[in-house]
Amino acid sequence: MKAIILAGGKGTRLQPLTNHTPKPMLPLYDKPVMEYSIELLKKYGIKEIGITLQYLYEQIIEYFGDGSKWGVSFTYFIEETPLGTAGGIKKAESFIEEECLIISGDALTDINLADVIAFHKEKNSEMTIVTKVADDVTDYGVVSVNEQYEVKSFIEKPNADKVNSNLINTGIYLINKSVLTHVGTEGPTDFSFDVIPSLLYHRKKVYSFITKSYWIDIGQVKHYRQAHYDLYGRLFSSSEKNFISSNVEIDLGVILSPPVYIGENTVIKKGATIGPWTVIGANNKIKEHSTIRSSVLMSDVKVGQECVLHDVTLGAGTSVQNFKWILNDTVGKDSTADTMNQKTSPLFVYGRNISCIMNTREERQAFILAMLSTFRHVRTFSFCSDEEEKAKEFFQECITYFYLHNRIITDLSKETLLTFRSYMTVSKSQIGVYIGFDRKNDNIFLEIYDDRGQLINSRLEREVKRHYNREYSQSVKTLLSAQNQLNKTNNRD
Repeated sequence: MKAIILAGGKGTRLQPLTNHTPKPMLPLYDKPVMEYSIELLKKYGIKEIGITLQYLYEQIIEYFGDGSKWGVSFTYFIEETPLGTAGGIKKAESFIEEECLIISGDALTDINLADVIAFHKEKNSEMTIVTKVADDVTDYGVVSVNEQYEVKSFIEKPNADKVNSNLINTGIYLINKSVLTHVGTEGPTDFSFDVIPSLLYHRKKVYSFITKSYWIDIGQVKHYRQAHYDLYGRLFSSSEKNFISSNVEIDLGVILSPPVYIGENTVIKKGATIGPWTVIGANNKIKEHSTIRSSVLMSDVKVGQECVLHDVTLGAGTSVQNFKWILNDTVGKDSTADTMNQKTSPLFVYGRNISCIMNTREERQAFILAMLSTFRHVRTFSFCSDEEEKAKEFFQECITYFYLHNRIITDLSKETLLTFRSYMTVSKSQIGVYIGFDRKNDNIFLEIYDDRGQLINSRLEREVKRHYNREYSQSVKTLLSAQNQLNKTNNRD
């Protein structure tokens, strides 16, 4: 069995990290993400590996060479212009024998490839798509199968109202060489948009191998950071411990809150607070009294005095000037980060707030204060929650804050959403807030209604978001400033 790694993509969604580095070469701890795919293939006895290249391909060839360092052999296929995922495989057609495994160079997985190969042969499949169950499928290709796991439909990145399955395409395929007859010869051709639909149209045997193994595509910055966090326990045995490489200088009084990874030859000066969930690459220099949390810093990064980094990804060679705050941001290679940036996800999708913002006390408090600011001229409110314990707890937090701000409250706890909406059409309340618990995503959600029982309009949603950004940033500043002050006090003691 041979394999081909797709490594030609530009990584647009990861910019600016990929402005000067091809996506497969982005580091995951001490090695490029593509190296993990190579090690996986080698583990299952696949040693003849083709690699499709286009964007900044010289860096990949320079690092990986002929593959002998890993006990495998590489054959490179360089595209002058992007050919698409399937077009790149078509260019490598002479490399392929009867079957070929295709895997992405920018994904992290521990899937059992032997099981995929056995499944492909058992089903006598022409193409096997490795799929995985996901809660949010709208960023991926969605695969619908029958009871025999035969693929019946495939939709690439569907709108929410078009979703017909919870299986997503991982970009790992096992194909027979005959599949390449469905690849066009003019212009870019993609498996998702072109080849799979063509195979289904011609009623070819396409099957879905559903994996429960770990898999993540690092195609977005949030997923790139998450891959670091997920990999930490596997590499370093426990997320309750820190990993400190060789030749690291850490001054007395530095606080490391696990899990923290520190690369070799890094210097951290007195009074700094690092962690939790922080990755510091090699040759970094962190100056006095800076705080870094939930962030990934690549190699050769310099952070000035009394800086605050929170939910940040910094490319290699980045410099952060003294006394700067960076929240929820990404800075590219060899750049200077000197301003505070508050990039946040939308708070509402189809009228329902995104439940992931309700994980911490600071986030919940910021959302409550954002509602109070947005509806500062509204006096009468109705609140309702379902019977789930977490929803009831947040319900009580809201009630308490609104009472303290002299609002008139109607308490309608433990009603269904439908009943609450009907109530709002006849009540005297100007605004209604419903709090529920989403079991599928294991988190609370919140919806805001007007006095007609309709969801608030997009203008008010944007207003809530604006106030939320301000309140949350202020709460993070207050929290981290308090930590820095505590560190200074401890150092003086």
